[in-house]
Amino acid sequence: MMSYISEEIKKKEKELESVLKIKEMALSGATGFDILFEVEQNYSLTYLFDKFEKSILKDLGNHKILDDSLRSLGNEVLKALNSQISILERDLNYLEYKLNKIPP
Repeated sequence: MMSYISEEIKKKEKELESVLKIKEMALSGATGFDILFEVEQNYSLTYLFDKFEKSILKDLGNHKILDDSLRSLGNEVLKALNSQISILERDLNYLEYKLNKIPP
């Protein structure tokens, strides 16, 4: 049980690292296509955006996520990323709690 939880923690940490990287890309001037391409290259992240959010990324296209003229679309992308970061952090906290509850 302990090794299973440890593996889950590693998996979630890797996911969190990937999502944080994508958020950093968005904040550093990535375009909608840049983000979509990055997500598609990492199969484990394909769940990150639903069809609606992928449509937003395509609408953004070659425009930067934080482009002033498309700010509302970019904000939707950032909300999705922040939501996933929060979920992963809570999952990690619970897994670490479970790991600490297992007697040595």
